[in-house]
Amino acid sequence: MGSISFAQLSAYLNANWLPIIAQIITGFTAFEDLTVLPGINNEVNIPKITTSEFLKPYTGTFEKTDAVALEDRKLRVDVGQGDLTFEPEAFRREYLGEQLRPGGRDIPEEQFIFEQLTERAQNTIDQHIVYFGKKEAVVNGDTAVQKARKITDGFGTIIAKEVTAANLVPVVTGAITNANAISKTEAVFKSLSPAVRAKGGVIYVSEDVYWKYFENYRAEYKTSPIFTGNELRSKEIVFMYAANWSIRPCIWMGNSQRIIASAGKNLYMGTDGTSPLTPFKLIDGHYHMEFSMKLIMGLQIADLDALAVNDQA
Repeated sequence: MGSISFAQLSAYLNANWLPIIAQIITGFTAFEDLTVLPGINNEVNIPKITTSEFLKPYTGTFEKTDAVALEDRKLRVDVGQGDLTFEPEAFRREYLGEQLRPGGRDIPEEQFIFEQLTERAQNTIDQHIVYFGKKEAVVNGDTAVQKARKITDGFGTIIAKEVTAANLVPVVTGAITNANAISKTEAVFKSLSPAVRAKGGVIYVSEDVYWKYFENYRAEYKTSPIFTGNELRSKEIVFMYAANWSIRPCIWMGNSQRIIASAGKNLYMGTDGTSPLTPFKLIDGHYHMEFSMKLIMGLQIADLDALAVNDQA
């Protein structure tokens, strides 16, 4: 089996660039937590319509009431890029190992290489952008991680900005421990309005906070919490105070001590992944190839009234 050629890789990329984009966008773990709006190349309004009380006993006379208010939150997408130099030969041993191992997939080598590149992009989005992103200019001396985080604002930054602007008042919990995680999570949950609590939702936490809650529960009740049975979220557990709420550990929150209680479909991601303009480029070198890509994405919370957080970052 000879070395894979630039022509093979280029042909595969040209034929499969749209599925590759879809794989990047849908393959990172946070995707299941977000409502995705495709085809956004700048910004879009996420409308929220509220109405005041307007029902009253029948009189037969129309009495005008300005009961409807429209509030728009803007979801803006930002453009990032990825530049990578790689040697196809460097993937070869791993590829051959995939072919030879029991149950290994029999796939073309070019597909295997782009799957590896896609996985790296997914990990970066998960670990450094979705929560920790903060839109800023890159400066000399920035590490690769710092550069990735400057593509767009993540939910951690969005929440911090709303708290600073007094649009979101955090619940004061102090440090979360395995002796108080249940009561602190309960406090955040109870700060939501009864109407929001009744609708059901998800309490997003980092793995660290999740295990503190789990250990607190086990110590308090001498048993483990009840799992939701969500196949995509095997560790998700039923929130003990409301069966239509769950506690979900999120890789994308890193080691954050933030507790985020939110009604469903409230965390949004915008992307221009359906654009007809190919966002990838591949250039041939002597022994290596240069690969570049564009990443277009943005994040936003649709309704701050349907969300509650604590005071830990």
